[in-house]
Amino acid sequence: MQLTLQKIVGGGQALGTLDDGRKAFVWGGLPGETVEIRVTKKKSKLVEGVAEHIINPSAERIAPRDPGSYLSTSPWQIMDFSAEQNYKSSLIGEAFELSGIKLTEAVDIYSDQVIYEYRNKVEFSWYGDTDNSSGLDTLDLAFFRRGSKGKIAIEDTSLARPEINRLAREIRDLLRTKNVSARNLKTLMIRCSQNGECVWQLYLKDEIANLISPSEAANLPAQGGEIIYSDHRSPASVITKRLDSFGDITLSDSILETPFRYATEGFFQVNIPVYEQALRDMRSWIPEDKPTVDMYSGVGTIG
Repeated sequence: MQLTLQKIVGGGQALGTLDDGRKAFVWGGLPGETVEIRVTKKKSKLVEGVAEHIINPSAERIAPRDPGSYLSTSPWQIMDFSAEQNYKSSLIGEAFELSGIKLTEAVDIYSDQVIYEYRNKVEFSWYGDTDNSSGLDTLDLAFFRRGSKGKIAIEDTSLARPEINRLAREIRDLLRTKNVSARNLKTLMIRCSQNGECVWQLYLKDEIANLISPSEAANLPAQGGEIIYSDHRSPASVITKRLDSFGDITLSDSILETPFRYATEGFFQVNIPVYEQALRDMRSWIPEDKPTVDMYSGVGTIG
């Protein structure tokens, strides 16, 4: 199926129109490009799909840092950073217009210019297959493939801090020495403080005792970690039962010089320097003599 894409919409998809008038929301395409798409979802008035072949590439297109998995983490990787900022600014303006508000000037998108290796939390899935030569099960870190229930085996992600990628690979390598397969595992969640200290949570679909020993956990590049049984009937990484705990599992960080302690699974900002700028902007609009209430507080970094 071939079409020409017209604009970027929220989330990073590109919008086009099929010959029959239906709208097409396409991952992996840019405005002005003519693409061939693989349809992943059909509805009466629209389709969703993934650009499989770029016939006329945009001048804004660049090679993604994570060619196999960028659609799972950041569809913006296929454009240069200035184009990404411009598109996001336009999307904010369009959101205001939907509420009947016309902005008098373009929105300035703040950035600390750290484009990669900034995320302080990543949730990995697992992928297993059968090795053709040995007949044994393989075990790899993975992300879910956008637009399907399939998975993509990965080595790392360019969005995460290096400490997270290193720890994820070491846990993967350790599990490869165990009598465990991807069928037994649900996810691996890793969180990292600004000073580089990591805590990990390994979520299992089965209650497996003593999967990792205290001495093995102590050799991992992390301040602590947990093994958690998570009910297999839920696709989410829910905590059903904590099986093992190692080291210090509470992270510490400061936001605008205010200290916070938080759990790996708790809500906390994934890009603290940018969030600190958001707080500075909020502060400029809030009267100092009035109380401030954070209604959806998570760890409670606003109120």
